[in-house]
Amino acid sequence: MNSSAQFQMSDVVRFRPEIQTVLQKWVLQPLAERLTLKFANQGNLTPRHITMLSAGFGTLAALAFLLQLNWVGMLSFLLAIILDLVDGKLARLTGSGTAFGIILDAISDIYRVLIAALAIVVSVDHSALALLMIVFVGLHFGEFLVNQDIFRVSKLWKETSVPAITSFQQRLLNRSQLLKKYGLKLICLHYQERLMILFGFGAVTQKWTTWTLVAIVVTLLDYYFKYHFDLALIKQHLQEDEGEVQHA
Repeated sequence: MNSSAQFQMSDVVRFRPEIQTVLQKWVLQPLAERLTLKFANQGNLTPRHITMLSAGFGTLAALAFLLQLNWVGMLSFLLAIILDLVDGKLARLTGSGTAFGIILDAISDIYRVLIAALAIVVSVDHSALALLMIVFVGLHFGEFLVNQDIFRVSKLWKETSVPAITSFQQRLLNRSQLLKKYGLKLICLHYQERLMILFGFGAVTQKWTTWTLVAIVVTLLDYYFKYHFDLALIKQHLQEDEGEVQHA
């Protein structure tokens, strides 16, 4: 990393997502961008260091939850999420990303959620909470498998025929275009929102079972809307491709 380079905020915001959730747009991204600029200009920390720092704050959050220092746990977990955004931004800004860094980041994501969930289960020692936490963690990481299935559906439709967009899916597309004008995502409960529902609201209220159940319901709703929206996008793109071929 070139420590002599002086970056400006305009350099950092180039990597800001075009559309974001409310939490990302007004809380996570602004804080992550400021930290990215600071770390980039200091030049002392690489993206790999930031990833390890994120895992460290995840560990601190778990220890705090274990000791029932819930406010400390919540703030530590929030900082871990912000740093998880910083490492990618820093890598793109400085051109210092590596394949190992990408893998390390994925491992850190898994570690952070698992250790915090385990700490809460051990601290509360409630069988119902343990079962709900297992369900939530499974659903949380199961999103990757759902994305893989959606990708396979896309390949299938390319080889066969594209179904018509349903009225519900068309409404989702219309709402998406409307929200895009304001830089907002249609699917507003991203994984960061789901984690903060559990590790944020759960920590503040100390009603872990209730908020774990809420996080599960929110995740299932996210699955449902994301499934229909992603399929609608695929149908739309494939239909546009077919139209271009016919007019060629």
